Amino acid sequence: MSIIARHQTMVDPNVYIWPCSVLVKCLIEEEASIGYPAMFTFFPSSFNLLNFTDSFSLRSTSFTPVHLNLNPKRRHCKPTHSGWFVGYSDALFDMNESQQIHGLIKTRPNLLTAQETHSFLSPDHDLKGVIDSLLTTTHPKYMSDFEPKVRLLLDIGIPMERLPYVLNNVNLTKALCFKSLQDIQRMLSFLAKFGGVDLILARPAILNFDLDSQLLPRIEFLLNMSGGDEAATTTVLLKLPFILAYSVDHYTNHVGFFRSFAGLSDEEIFKIITVYPSLFSASRERKLHPRIQFLKQCGFTSNDIYKLLIKAPLFLSLSFEDNLAHKLLLLLKIGYQHGTKELGLAMGWVCRTSCKNMQEVISLFLNYGLTCEEILAMGKKHPQVLQYNHKSMKQKLDYLTQEMGYEVREILAFPAFLGYGFHGRIKHRFEAAGKNSGEAISINKLFSMSTARFSKKMPAAITIS
Repeated sequence: MSIIARHQTMVDPNVYIWPCSVLVKCLIEEEASIGYPAMFTFFPSSFNLLNFTDSFSLRSTSFTPVHLNLNPKRRHCKPTHSGWFVGYSDALFDMNESQQIHGLIKTRPNLLTAQETHSFLSPDHDLKGVIDSLLTTTHPKYMSDFEPKVRLLLDIGIPMERLPYVLNNVNLTKALCFKSLQDIQRMLSFLAKFGGVDLILARPAILNFDLDSQLLPRIEFLLNMSGGDEAATTTVLLKLPFILAYSVDHYTNHVGFFRSFAGLSDEEIFKIITVYPSLFSASRERKLHPRIQFLKQCGFTSNDIYKLLIKAPLFLSLSFEDNLAHKLLLLLKIGYQHGTKELGLAMGWVCRTSCKNMQEVISLFLNYGLTCEEILAMGKKHPQVLQYNHKSMKQKLDYLTQEMGYEVREILAFPAFLGYGFHGRIKHRFEAAGKNSGEAISINKLFSMSTARFSKKMPAAITIS
């Protein structure tokens, strides 16, 4: 049954159920004659009118009949027991909300009669919070084939339950309305080679981009950097889909910086990108140049820079004022010297921990009787030691000294001990060795040997879980 046929029913001598085209005509005529907005409704039966602007959710395609009282003294609306909105002079509802709805229809009255508008009014779309923006900014002619376009997303594998999420996180005008079915098909086919559904679900806004002028050149740039490795390029895109928001010029400038100033090859640069795509988010002037300059002042070669950035890429993007400056001060306090490679390595490793944890680690060592010189020597031998969790380290040091019977300074020769898992490695091996390892074997030999070798050396060892 058509909308007009469904609405040809009189429910009260003064209140009529109107078809959409008549409603718009009457609305315009009434406002012209009485000088103020008329109230009306045109929504699915399960939709709450008062939530139109911030929580639009289409649950049904059956429309509530539209009611309009042409008497200006009885123009307000209120819900009845049937769920319909009819005119009563004593009923009031939020004027701000109704004015927004009125403003939308006043600006684009053809929305209620355009056939194209109906194509996206589907319960499956659940266009929460975006319908008002779409209707305000998009001409009805661009809404044609909306449903077939949405069907394309389902056809490539977007789960039905995730479809509302995708539609609510794209610019519907750019992503669907302004693009033809063929253009959308081309884009989806191209993206299928680089993550497809997973990429779209990770960042639906990718659908806003133009294929030929934006997506193609940007992905091709990354593909060329990878040496034509589609799998590696896909890894980068899935790790940081936002990378596609940057222009080719942006990519080129960043890559050019690492080539010229850091002396890295394209292969090395792409490996760093694979580990940390967010390097494209770091400002060349404020972050990249000062950080690489610092490493070069510490005596780093291009190969040293590459090795550090592969292991500690956060060094490129952390705030200097709020993060790195405090850590640098702590390192200098325990004895690191300016311009040394040890300082550069330590700065890389402490990027993985917070300033507070780093302070706690240093305090823990001092409380155990170690000197700053000993902490420095341990840090130079095993830079990771300053990034370990201080609570975990305390547990291991307590066990080392209280249960295993070692002196705390035993860790100076083997600081990597503090990086092993407590239950799976330290406690297990000590118990498997009969709890007498402190007399027979150093912690270096006990914990650094491979699992296979340990099993042969200790035939009574319990099975590792």
